[in-house]
Amino acid sequence: MGLLQLYWSILRSMWAASYALASILTLTMTWVAIRGTATRSHTINLILSLLSDQLSELPISIMILDACYYTWLTATGTFQQSPLVRFFYYINIITAVGLIYLFKRAFEVRDVIHKHLEQYSKERREEIDLPGLTSPRFWQQLLNPFHSPYNTTLYPNIPYWTPEEQLTAVATDGWRASADITLDIYRPNEVAMGSDRPVLIYIHGGGSWTKGSKRITGPLVTEMLNQEWVVVSIDYRRSSRAGYPTQLIDCKRALRWIKAEIDVFGGNPNNLVVAGDSSGGHLAAMLALTPNQPAYQPGFEDVDTTVQGCIAQTAILDLTDIQGYYHDDQRTRFLRTVAKRGEAEKEKKEEKEKKKQEDGWPTANTTSTSTTTTTTTVEDAPTCISTSPEDLKFLMEHSPLHRITAEAPPFLVIHGDLDTIAPVGMARAFVDHFRRVVRGGVGGQQAMTYLEIPGGHHLFGLLSSPRTWYATIAAAHWLEHHFEGRERGLAKNEDIVQWGW
Repeated sequence: MGLLQLYWSILRSMWAASYALASILTLTMTWVAIRGTATRSHTINLILSLLSDQLSELPISIMILDACYYTWLTATGTFQQSPLVRFFYYINIITAVGLIYLFKRAFEVRDVIHKHLEQYSKERREEIDLPGLTSPRFWQQLLNPFHSPYNTTLYPNIPYWTPEEQLTAVATDGWRASADITLDIYRPNEVAMGSDRPVLIYIHGGGSWTKGSKRITGPLVTEMLNQEWVVVSIDYRRSSRAGYPTQLIDCKRALRWIKAEIDVFGGNPNNLVVAGDSSGGHLAAMLALTPNQPAYQPGFEDVDTTVQGCIAQTAILDLTDIQGYYHDDQRTRFLRTVAKRGEAEKEKKEEKEKKKQEDGWPTANTTSTSTTTTTTTVEDAPTCISTSPEDLKFLMEHSPLHRITAEAPPFLVIHGDLDTIAPVGMARAFVDHFRRVVRGGVGGQQAMTYLEIPGGHHLFGLLSSPRTWYATIAAAHWLEHHFEGRERGLAKNEDIVQWGW
């Protein structure tokens, strides 16, 4: 009997300790989610952003889990016997107030989307009233944080390279590269082979151009499949020894394949919209803003690589960071880990020193350091790895902000105002510059639509929440308005965002 009591005592102590730790973590992250706190460390910011997204998008689910845990502690007598549990019970009441505030702020996105939809159809204002708290499906989708395409046919892992290109990639990056140079096609079952439907090309983000998977798609993909669009999710090499712009060139190769073959799967090769989030949003924007650029089309320079539109969600739109948007050193990280320019310079230096040593020359002091200056002008802007103008030029060439021309296609930019990975100031600068440059170009100011999402963190679009739901509705209307609105009219709200269980 004594051993059994000891056993239960140990269990209750463990439950009490875990409840206390969970309460501290939830309270801290609720505060971070409300404030959008950032540090100088990219890794810490990424962890904070991931946790903040969970609380910002799923506050009701978090409160339900807490209530379930409290019920368990009460049923087992832990609550009655542990002062620690009773103390953190009251702490969790404070946390619940913060979670309710997060839910309220997510629901406020409804007003932002209402204003956005008014510009499309003022005469149909009553018909585009958005679902609210009294809608059963609102709660159904809120409590189901997962979504995946359904009622579709998936054609997975289709290689988009020529045999020669594939052999070159394997020789450079190994056999693993073969899995990264493929795409997935989602065809709604209602769309017959050989139809002429619009095509959404989705480019995944993840790990700043070096991680992620084409199988991780946002709710926009699911929604547009429900609207009978053909969707292509493309992959690209994420660990190439050559570094960036290998990722962009791979996306161009995928676009080449799509233009040549998508009509077989029911898509229209002349009605292509590219979309992406985070680093995928950067690649999507670069794809849209650099059509027919020979430098990014080696071996297929004569292929038309234009697209008809772009959706950039929480995208990296400026790599130069001259205005100081980022909380961490984005330039150095991109140049070293993504473009691998630092590694290339190091290899060249080592080869040079080795050659000197072989020729009898004295070697350089490899422990010496150099200093850099901080400025705010483009001409002397720091390049972090070196002060050479080549690095700055490289960053500018691969920043969508600096690639905007009057011929740019229509853009929809969606950005959260609490994004600490891709700060919202960068998105605002991109939008302002786009509207100035494209004012007299194709579509004028109609070509830019900007949605700033209140309370949105970097990855808010990957989970089911009111914020994600309303942003997806807005994107669906934007796509129909620009790319098939004349044919089918605006989507009906009862038909959109039918995410599966």
